[in-house]
Amino acid sequence: MMGRLLDWFRGALPGGSRVPSGFPALFRVRDERGELVDRVVLRGTFEPTGRTIEITQPTAGGVCMVTWPQKARRLILELSANGERAEVEVIEPRPDPSRVIEVQLENAQLENAEAMASATAGTCSPAVP
Repeated sequence: MMGRLLDWFRGALPGGSRVPSGFPALFRVRDERGELVDRVVLRGTFEPTGRTIEITQPTAGGVCMVTWPQKARRLILELSANGERAEVEVIEPRPDPSRVIEVQLENAQLENAEAMASATAGTCSPAVP
């Protein structure tokens, strides 16, 4: 993995070669208050390969990394920390693979409560006088 990262940096430097496909996706994860998280849980699926990922990673300044398989064209990823979560979609080729993807987590309990209220509101019948 480090070799792939080093190859990418060589390509990103002035006078370097192209950025290879399959470069890791980098995410900077912030909690609901905007603070950088120390540790994040990553769960996702790469398409069309169907390869899944489920790992817990410490972050460096809120930044974590997902290794991108060569044949993957899309990643649906859920990031969570301390009861907060967010879902992101990353599509390959990325316009700027060296750019860190910013992620803002939201309170998962509040999100679930809003979804339940919305679903319930959709199934209620009007009151009959």
